[in-house]
Amino acid sequence: MHPADIQAAITKAGHTQESLIKLIRLKGKTPSMISHSIHSRYRSRPIESLISEVTGIPLQTLWPNWYPRQPRKAA
Repeated sequence: MHPADIQAAITKAGHTQESLIKLIRLKGKTPSMISHSIHSRYRSRPIESLISEVTGIPLQTLWPNWYPRQPRKAA
């Protein structure tokens, strides 16, 4: 997804970057990691998972290049 779409999803979910910062600090991460993850500057699975959890959007949809969809197993 485009970073603006991720930001919009966070806002639609009723959060701000400031509210995410509080959650991030509880996990021992730095606030700048939120922006870096949203803008794909570098990866942080805990941050990406938190964004996915807050927005309700799967990691595969947020960052399809990093989390490809798993192929279905043949029956």
